[in-house]
Amino acid sequence: MVFRDGKLLLVQRADEPYKDDWCIPAGFMEWDESPAQCAARELMEETGIELEITDIFNVYSGDDDPRTNAVLILYFCRILGGNPVAGDDASDLGFFAKSELPSNIAFEAHRQAIRDLIERYPEMLK
Repeated sequence: MVFRDGKLLLVQRADEPYKDDWCIPAGFMEWDESPAQCAARELMEETGIELEITDIFNVYSGDDDPRTNAVLILYFCRILGGNPVAGDDASDLGFFAKSELPSNIAFEAHRQAIRDLIERYPEMLK
């Protein structure tokens, strides 16, 4: 989970499932990478942002993706560099305050993670 100025980074999905809905940047892990390496690669591919993982946030399971059952491992991250721009399978990106969060969040695990973030770390989102 990436924040800037008290706002959470989300990407808008360019493809099905849930095309045009918003989600936390994430993706499928390659055989030769760790979960942390996957998180860094997916964030770079989808947003152009280079990150440093600072801590693990939580782990979720997801069964509402028609492609597969998924395990979503979310980390707290700090931006190291890069130019935020939508790429790969993201059509747009944005940083959202709590009051600005889109209503169309893809995947129940992502919706639960955002609810957990607001409940456990209310100071992180303005």
